[in-house]
Amino acid sequence: EKKRCAVQDVIKETPLVSKVSGKTIASISASKSNQLQTPAELQQTATVPSAISSGTPAYQPAPRRLFKPTHALQSPFVNDGKKQQFKCSKEVCEVYNAVIQFATKRTTRSSQSPQKKDQVILDYSNYWVNLRDLSDSVMFGKELISSVAEAAICTLDDPSFQHNGKSKMKRIPKRVMPLRIASYLVNNDLNHHEVKRVFRRAENHLDRCHMIFFPVLQTLIPKGLSEGVGHYFLLVLNLRDQQFEVLDSMRTILDKDLKVCCDKMMDSIKALWEIHYPNTRKKIQNYYIEDIKVPRQTNRVDCGFHMLMNVEQWDGRNIPSFDEADMPNIRKLMTYKWITHELNDVRDWKEKLNLT
Repeated sequence: EKKRCAVQDVIKETPLVSKVSGKTIASISASKSNQLQTPAELQQTATVPSAISSGTPAYQPAPRRLFKPTHALQSPFVNDGKKQQFKCSKEVCEVYNAVIQFATKRTTRSSQSPQKKDQVILDYSNYWVNLRDLSDSVMFGKELISSVAEAAICTLDDPSFQHNGKSKMKRIPKRVMPLRIASYLVNNDLNHHEVKRVFRRAENHLDRCHMIFFPVLQTLIPKGLSEGVGHYFLLVLNLRDQQFEVLDSMRTILDKDLKVCCDKMMDSIKALWEIHYPNTRKKIQNYYIEDIKVPRQTNRVDCGFHMLMNVEQWDGRNIPSFDEADMPNIRKLMTYKWITHELNDVRDWKEKLNLT
């Protein structure tokens, strides 16, 4: 009898469960009034889920599978995100600091006499540069002078044979044209002796190269200015990928002035190709032009160094990896490279820079 009484007490204290229209609803305990509870109260007092507050989780779509584009749909240009570091050694900084002492506005030292500034510091066969022009080109905030650009191109282009590590001599697969060639091509001056010299097949064999670079110095006349300003960019004949490529640090091919200049140059190049390479298998008449997204300049004076960096780094696949923050060190490194290059016939440059 004592056990029966204990069981009855437990039954009285447990909540009753009733069925309404086939649905289970938790009711109040036997000791309370017969009133339905709110969902919040049910969550606190009842362990049986109700129709008012369903325990079914909200619908969540399954994670979608990431599809990798096929090889044909992938961009042919690679940007691996690895940024090149441009570090200057102590020697590089010393040479650069010695060069910029000969800038036009710096005339406090006795060694900076006009005769001293006119001394030749770069001599590459047909191109020479004096201390004043070199200093005015590489100093921060200065534009690259065309004569310095011509000498710099000589360090980037070497038509001679080079050693490839296997005791054989192999021709460099890319060529860089002199800066002045672009002006002849824009004016359709195909019979100029300089143009014939760089395109002649017996001397150059351009059809054996993978890429041919045409540095361009275009004269632009902005609105509100009566005089034109120069802007450097690069046009590439890519024989390996069968297309022309334009690398401009400020504009795209949608720019009218850039499009007109490129069209004139491409027409001249195609005409010269028919003249000097009529029997080659590499036909360029149907080549289109591709706009390469290269690093952008944030001022109006670094376009020349952007052009030189694009010549040095562009291989048809990997996007050049540098930005505007690297320009100060790039100017220093290029200055040191031009002066110490093996093609520079000036051997006493240390004496001229007062570094002895």
